[in-house]
Amino acid sequence: MTTVILAEKKDQGRKYMTYLGIKHSSTASMASGSTFLDPNTIVVSASGHLIKLQEPEYYDSTYEDRDNMSILPLIPPKFAYEVSPETKFLFYQAKKELKKADTIIIATDNDYEGGAIAFNILWLSGILSLNKHILRSYPTAMEKKAIIRQFQKERLKPIDETWRQASAAIARSRSDWLIGMNLSRLYTHELYQLGIPGNFAVGRVITATLSLICSWYEQINKFHEDPIYEMEGTIKNSNDPITLKSKVRIVGDGKRDAKQEYLRLLKQHKLLQKQMIGKVSQVESQTKKTMPPILMTKGDLYKEMKEACGWTQKKTEDTMQINYERGYQTYPRTDSGLIDEEEYDYMGNLFDQYLHAVGLDNSFKKYDMPESLKKKYITNSDGSPHLAIIPTEKVMPTPDEEKRIIEKFKALKQKAEDEKKAVTNKTDKEKAEELIKKYTYVPLTKAQREMYKVVVQRSLSIFQPPYEYVSNKLVVDINNIAFSAQNTSKINDGWRAILPKSKKKKRELKKSFDYRKVFKVGQELAVTMHTSLSKTVPPKPLTITQIFYKGGLMEKAYKYVENKEYAKILRNVKGLGTSATRDAALTSLESKKYISVDKKDIITVTGNGWLINWLLKGMPVSSPVLTAKWEEEYQRIAEGKDNPNILIEATAKMITEQFNNFSENWHPEEIKAFYQKVQGKFLKTVSLGKCPQCSKGDIVFIADKKGKGKWNRYGCTNKDCNFVIWSKFLNKKFTEKDIEKLIAGKKSRLLKDVKGKSGKKFECWVKLGYDEKKKSLTPQMIFPEKKTNKYAKDFYGKYHRTD
Repeated sequence: MTTVILAEKKDQGRKYMTYLGIKHSSTASMASGSTFLDPNTIVVSASGHLIKLQEPEYYDSTYEDRDNMSILPLIPPKFAYEVSPETKFLFYQAKKELKKADTIIIATDNDYEGGAIAFNILWLSGILSLNKHILRSYPTAMEKKAIIRQFQKERLKPIDETWRQASAAIARSRSDWLIGMNLSRLYTHELYQLGIPGNFAVGRVITATLSLICSWYEQINKFHEDPIYEMEGTIKNSNDPITLKSKVRIVGDGKRDAKQEYLRLLKQHKLLQKQMIGKVSQVESQTKKTMPPILMTKGDLYKEMKEACGWTQKKTEDTMQINYERGYQTYPRTDSGLIDEEEYDYMGNLFDQYLHAVGLDNSFKKYDMPESLKKKYITNSDGSPHLAIIPTEKVMPTPDEEKRIIEKFKALKQKAEDEKKAVTNKTDKEKAEELIKKYTYVPLTKAQREMYKVVVQRSLSIFQPPYEYVSNKLVVDINNIAFSAQNTSKINDGWRAILPKSKKKKRELKKSFDYRKVFKVGQELAVTMHTSLSKTVPPKPLTITQIFYKGGLMEKAYKYVENKEYAKILRNVKGLGTSATRDAALTSLESKKYISVDKKDIITVTGNGWLINWLLKGMPVSSPVLTAKWEEEYQRIAEGKDNPNILIEATAKMITEQFNNFSENWHPEEIKAFYQKVQGKFLKTVSLGKCPQCSKGDIVFIADKKGKGKWNRYGCTNKDCNFVIWSKFLNKKFTEKDIEKLIAGKKSRLLKDVKGKSGKKFECWVKLGYDEKKKSLTPQMIFPEKKTNKYAKDFYGKYHRTD
């Protein structure tokens, strides 16, 4: 008998090999050995999507001509796939091993895409027609105990649900392919003909997401500051005065006279006197308890890291993946805040160890939550792919513990290196190399530790007592208008005490008292009346974090839909896409240059972004409703309730209609005028100044996504200009103020501790100078003059000026 485990990535596969006890090389993508699953167990790895949809020219060579719009739209009668050339070896290796199997265990990532990767490999390699016994394993964490647990017999599930989910993911990818290959080609070509270059990609999720972002900024652009008039009352007492709020409130809208309307209300309710008598109609004081919120989804972790550490979305995304791969945190791409019973138990058992790991020894005691309340946090779906982000059973070492690990590994690595030098045969050398690899320890970064602490603190909140507080309420009637005051005072911090502290300063609660001890129902009180005058405030610029988190822009997309029925659909499906879909949408919007994101994660819509959003406005492809409907349909496909072909046919119909109506909505002069206006506004927003070299373009920050910031730079928007200033100058980084000075022909600030190629440190200014070799302006160093001693001793010890 043979059991084959299919992993999604090579590093994932090697983790399976290691913890199942299968010997393997440090670069292995396949290995076999005896395990508790089967004496002959084989682990074989993919590399993400080994199989992809064919390019248009596969269906007909005429589609190679991207300028020929007459041959579009392309709706293939049957979708064709190809094995990616760079991953052919992995595909054929997987095919060979899978054919040997009596039992196949799919252990790809526990999401729809993971299922689709496995299905496509098995389908294209002909395995699905061989009637193999196929099971599903759901990876939750990349550490030993979790991996062994996921392969236990009782944890392995029938494959049916995964194949249905794969069917939904495949339907999505085909629909997205149809939109991208047809509409992206159409708009890119037609805009280029108008002298507007760019890659004008059109996509179901990215276009709808862009529409939401533009709607947000349209609110800011249309904002008009208006007055707010509100009647308040004040009661004197032995403690601080109590302010009473009322519903006698008028918010201006720019069309009516808010002040006159407010005064009419005061006259109507006879509230014009400065001193009035009110009667207490309600007074209460209640002791309340709240339990902690459910645990973290991916979006929640973005928000937590932003608030606790000021991190960008990109830094959080990279660090959560590293901590997952190193086995310290569970699977990061999740939209669920629930955990299973086993995870709840192990976190409880490791409570003190987690505190020790993050430097909080003996700071908190474990609280056992009543069974009746645990159901809020625990899912009964065994092996569910939807689980919260929590610490794994592999506890992160403290800095001191890590030092000892590094010393131990250093000695073992040195021993292996000595053995490698001593041995002569190939087998022994390979064994020594494996040991060298095994004992090469990569130290934990500060970022990994910071995130781990946040994850631990947030997760352990469910092992803390309730937050207890007193809620006071006082209602005073004045001429049949209710004036009320509410406040709270804490009794016990409970679970709130263990939460990560926010960088933002939180307003301290004022001291309160039990209203019942001072006021009684029916009591008459003297109230000083006054008008509170304030102004409406515009929405703040949108940040990446606001897109993702619970209650963020994409989740609350229904607010931007006027049709109540469609808004309800969006609300029911919790907005646009999963966290993985939202990640992909934002990455795509940035790569297509529809948005730019600054160092503080603030989003700015580019001229190209405003243009494509304007051109597609009112069309189904840009509507959040269409995305919501499709997400609902994907769920129905995943549940086996609908045929995926229905969705693909509906997509094809929508695209055909778009092509048929295209010429009616295409007005070249209007389009060019709109683009000039929005592109000009965008450049003013992000420009640091005019290019000092060509004087035509603007200097803007250009983020390097592929190299994770390594090649961040400031460049010219004129595509014919080669002017560039790299963000990093030797070991120093230029600030935006430095760049502004440089392009204005001035010196940068004095850079201290600059490290040269020789390793010596010095200080210098930087100024732009012409480089004959590069034929462009480049940053050049200016060194401070060396200080000379103006005085010197003569033979008799007296000082004389040397100048």
